Amino acid sequence: MEEKIWIGEDVQVRPLGLKTDSALSQKIFGDPRPGMFTDEELKEISNLLWEDKHTSLVLDFTEEKHLLNLFGARADLHDAYEEDPYEIYGPAASIVSTLKYYEERANLTDL
Repeated sequence: MEEKIWIGEDVQVRPLGLKTDSALSQKIFGDPRPGMFTDEELKEISNLLWEDKHTSLVLDFTEEKHLLNLFGARADLHDAYEEDPYEIYGPAASIVSTLKYYEERANLTDL
């Protein structure tokens, strides 16, 4: 029986985790403003940034190779949904949502 690996739990997602429905994630990936984070949330963010960087299971949105693979995987996911290629569910949705967040802020061209 295969062991399941969970992105965000078994696999570190850098720099700040996945964009999900959690309150902290909504603040991080929303419109952060000074003073909006509680001390506990700031500790959680610090832990995300300073986690052990020597694990083999990492998805890093600052690594070019990771991004190229994610863009390719996203294209494959969209192709798999013939009726509505932009409707992605399940665990892949958080990864695609996080990629879209960084993509929008990078001001990338289609090329």
